[in-house]
Amino acid sequence: MRKQQYLPLAVEYTQELLLVFGKDGDVLEANQSAEKELGYEKGELCRKEILSIFPAIAECTKEKNMAFFTKEELLNTNAYRKNKTCFAVDLRMVILDRANWIFLVSAVNVAKRDSAIRRLERAEEESDQIVRIRNEFVSNITHELRTPLNGILGHVRNLLGETDPVIQRESLELMEHCCEDINQIMNNILNFSKLESGNYILQEKEFSLQKMIEQVMALHMEAINKKGLQLKFMIDDAVPKKVIGDEQKLIQVLNNLLSNAIKFTLEGKIVVEVIQTLQVKDCVELFFVVLDSGIGIKEEDRDKIFQSFSQADGSTTRKYGGTGLGLAVCKELVELMQGSIHVESEEGRGSTFSFSVLLRLPRRKRIEESRTEIQVQSIKNNAMSFVKEAEEDRIYQYGTLENQSELRKELDKMLLCMDMENWEKAEQIADSIKKLVQGGEEEIRRAAFRMEMAARKADKEKAMAAYERIENDFITEKGE
Repeated sequence: MRKQQYLPLAVEYTQELLLVFGKDGDVLEANQSAEKELGYEKGELCRKEILSIFPAIAECTKEKNMAFFTKEELLNTNAYRKNKTCFAVDLRMVILDRANWIFLVSAVNVAKRDSAIRRLERAEEESDQIVRIRNEFVSNITHELRTPLNGILGHVRNLLGETDPVIQRESLELMEHCCEDINQIMNNILNFSKLESGNYILQEKEFSLQKMIEQVMALHMEAINKKGLQLKFMIDDAVPKKVIGDEQKLIQVLNNLLSNAIKFTLEGKIVVEVIQTLQVKDCVELFFVVLDSGIGIKEEDRDKIFQSFSQADGSTTRKYGGTGLGLAVCKELVELMQGSIHVESEEGRGSTFSFSVLLRLPRRKRIEESRTEIQVQSIKNNAMSFVKEAEEDRIYQYGTLENQSELRKELDKMLLCMDMENWEKAEQIADSIKKLVQGGEEEIRRAAFRMEMAARKADKEKAMAAYERIENDFITEKGE
């Protein structure tokens, strides 16, 4: 009998396993999916026994079970590969040629099918999430732009009928502030668009880090004073005076974090600290911390605040404003400067945003300064050595002004580290405090030791108790 072609070319590439077998149980044809899934080379499946692949269909081929083929019932069974391993399938069998007893087996890999279904469901969920976030973003942008635009419109109308120069000036200043708000919103959108398209390029130059941070702080002093907040700024002595990097992008990140800290802090304090964490040749890694005592962030919302078009809570947007792009832009900018950004927060107990960036030291200037310092130092070395030794002695002489001043600095650093739960740094500071109180009473020396041990174990409760004990003794000693 002439061999018939039962598998058209169209089904050769389907994901289903298709096998045709005859009355004697030998496989006559198989598509590519069957060969691949079952581990056979092309054409190797032919003349294999169908029962070696699907043992469970043995009973289905008997005449008494012919109803199985006419109803196309589904069979949940296993398919066996060439290497004797198996996988679950949903199997159907139909008779292609009743006169010659030719059968077709159609099987679907259950695991792959379920995985594909899950991927499809996830894709649908992500699509829905994107649509929801984009819609919320458009709503937020509309609200954010409408507020300053309405403010401008209202003041323009007032100015049209106003003759008092004082009131006119106040209205113009408010209009200027509204325009600045609009400009900030548009900058966030444009910056995000550039970052998304990969068109953001670092514009590096030499700048003074101290001066840059002071300028950023000055920009926000009016808002800080208006809300009656305390602002504390600390920069570690090891931080270089001048660095090479993109000053404007660093300003943008700090501005955004400081603006958020002010926005979400109704009372209390804001702390900004900068430390150097790493130096390799002419590159330095700087670590920035912006801590506030504001409303904090829910645990379930922390992961999404750096996502595009997203904020911790929709109600937060309505109450405090914001487009949901600021922190996403910050993340992209920080990563562009070879760093990372993180947040630690607890609802109702404030937030601590920290980020690191990689900057370079001015090589030529560093060499020139080093040469100058060496020349000057060679002249002053003998005269200053005695003075320095005396100063160091007074720093570690408990109760002196130098000692108390240094102790206050270290205590402030310790409190910040405990708030941030930076226990590695806290352990180092606790060791410095222990040395500074060596000449004090036994109780304060014990407290310093307990604080170091607690920092070593990352035990915030015990570390804070020891800190408060030292703090109380310090205040008593100062007579405050």
